[in-house]
Amino acid sequence: MRSLVQLLFDFFRPDAEGEPAAPRPAVRGRRPNRADRSPGVESPTAKGNGVALERRPGPAPKPRSISAAKRRGGEFPAKTAPGSAAPGSTVPGSAVPESTAPGSVARRKRPSRKEQYADMAERLLREHGIHVRRWRNSSSGVAWETHRRDGAVNRWIEAPYPRGPMSCAVFLHEVGHHAIGFHAYRPRCLEEYHAWRWALEAMEREGFGVTEAVHRRVTESLRYAVEKAQRRGLRKLPPELAAYAERKVATRVVSVI
Repeated sequence: MRSLVQLLFDFFRPDAEGEPAAPRPAVRGRRPNRADRSPGVESPTAKGNGVALERRPGPAPKPRSISAAKRRGGEFPAKTAPGSAAPGSTVPGSAVPESTAPGSVARRKRPSRKEQYADMAERLLREHGIHVRRWRNSSSGVAWETHRRDGAVNRWIEAPYPRGPMSCAVFLHEVGHHAIGFHAYRPRCLEEYHAWRWALEAMEREGFGVTEAVHRRVTESLRYAVEKAQRRGLRKLPPELAAYAERKVATRVVSVI
């Protein structure tokens, strides 16, 4: 019994000189933080009686972004919309490349007639330096110019805003007076003729069709201009206006009979 107790005492007795030391518990290392988990960072681990360092593999590198690739001079394939093919490839179910496939290029929206009238009016007013005193509601207009003491000339008109063939013709007629120049043609009825001619040519040039109502308006205007000039004593009528004077005279004769 004593020998058994002595044996147990000797087993649990502290180390004496010359006897090997009992194995000590391993020292537990600290838990690596987030910075230690980066690629190539050595994290401490328990090894033997001290703290040893071991190299842990870091996470896989993330793919470079397009912005980073541009800064570094790299090349990335162009982005494509979901469900569409890359440039130069073929559309699914078709042997024609997408760049040449029908309907692949968006067509420009054609401006409306209202937008065409507005663009024409703004462009001609700016081109000839004309000021609009007011827009009229009726199909009539007037054009004039004022001279300042310093020699500057201000050009003015009153006309309907172009919204259709008739209002466009009257507007262009008033602009035509400034385009051909005041007092460039004599007598006054001849100036009216050339102003209307300029207006009709401008309508054709801008792509606006000249209707029969516009032609009737031009004829009535020139007949009135010729009659007014004859009442004021015009003796020699320009050849361009002869047809308008003859029709007016024939109408008068028929009405008198």
